[in-house]
Amino acid sequence: MKRQVGFQVSAHQHYAGALTIFQRRDFMKKIRRMRKSLVIPAVLLSLALVWAGCGGGGGASAPPPTPITSAAEATYAASASSQSASLAVGTGATFLNMGMLGLFSLPAPQFKAPKNMELTGGTAITAKLSDKFAKSPAVAAATAQIKKAVGSRATVIISDGGVCYDGGTWSANGTFDDSAGTFRLTLTFTDCRQYDTAINGTYSMTGAVMTSSISLTMSLSGFSITEYDPTSNYGTIVSSMTADIDFTGNMGGNATSLIFTMTGNGTIDATEGPISYNLTFTNYSISDTYTPGTSFDTDNIATNGKVSESWTIGPDTFVASISYENFVVGIKTYTDATASNYWDEEISINGVFTLDFTPNQCFEGRFSIQTTTPIYWDDTLLRTTAGRLVINSNTTVIFNNDGTVTVQYQGADIPGLVNVSEADLAGVCLIAAL
Repeated sequence: MKRQVGFQVSAHQHYAGALTIFQRRDFMKKIRRMRKSLVIPAVLLSLALVWAGCGGGGGASAPPPTPITSAAEATYAASASSQSASLAVGTGATFLNMGMLGLFSLPAPQFKAPKNMELTGGTAITAKLSDKFAKSPAVAAATAQIKKAVGSRATVIISDGGVCYDGGTWSANGTFDDSAGTFRLTLTFTDCRQYDTAINGTYSMTGAVMTSSISLTMSLSGFSITEYDPTSNYGTIVSSMTADIDFTGNMGGNATSLIFTMTGNGTIDATEGPISYNLTFTNYSISDTYTPGTSFDTDNIATNGKVSESWTIGPDTFVASISYENFVVGIKTYTDATASNYWDEEISINGVFTLDFTPNQCFEGRFSIQTTTPIYWDDTLLRTTAGRLVINSNTTVIFNNDGTVTVQYQGADIPGLVNVSEADLAGVCLIAAL
């Protein structure tokens, strides 16, 4: 079925959405089996290698939201809010993908953007390519060396490597002290080609396994992922990303939830076609809490910190700088295959962001988003059917039953923004790199 305009879902955003009904049932059986083992012993935690970080700080009281004083300003604020939420989940997916070397061993799926959010520009590229990396056979082979060391009660030297499927090499070198619970590992990729993707660069990590958590530092230096046209035999580049970034973080769990947190400082560059993007992260922290249930799962990703994203088109460069304060995107996914709402989602967006453009454009400032009615994604109709977001108390984005949105200022519809697609709303002041 063709998706409604403005609410398209790319394959990399939620791979299960592209499965047949029989494949999806099998997928959900696996997830349900995962739930039964959610109480995570330390031996499983030592397999995770998922990173974390610390969130925003205290101190002086925060400034008030920027007043929205006209329908024109309300239009820009609504447009920026939609795109800022997409950026938060896009960077969250990228961070977690880069930190999921062993996640396929744990009872939790990868974080995916809500189905109603279309990732575009830089974050679409980084989320897609980092997902390819997380599922790479070379990565699986490398992390298998750590898993073999678990339970040895000794210090194990890790030294492995091999030839990638379509050429190039990978190597893994380090140690795992199973008695002390510490490890270090360096992965090196040299033109490692597999599944129309080439990986290059160095990926280093050190960490410590504790009773109920893992702490870890990770560094990516000159690390690149390049995607090629599958019909070109690695001759035509589709998109690419290069990362020079450091992460710190933590992963923990209890009887109900898994919690992954990461803080990043550094840069990620992405290119697709004639447009290049640069993301610069400053104390940028994400925290993902995944809680499975009997009939639905919840995934809440909280974002704090600053990201500046620039994009270059020909001779012109533009910059959008966004700072997040306890900005939380929540996703409830209905998982009962016998129910009519199977695979539907409810999405909430709550928190504060500050937006600054260079050169100045649209309407900049500090904005607070509150979800008063969760956005509902109907996976049978493949569109949103309900939802209401309030921005700075007087601007409202209403998600209509037919998959369109309407924007109101002080309770009145804004002409030209009644029953329009979310893509049209974003286009009012398009942040190209988001």
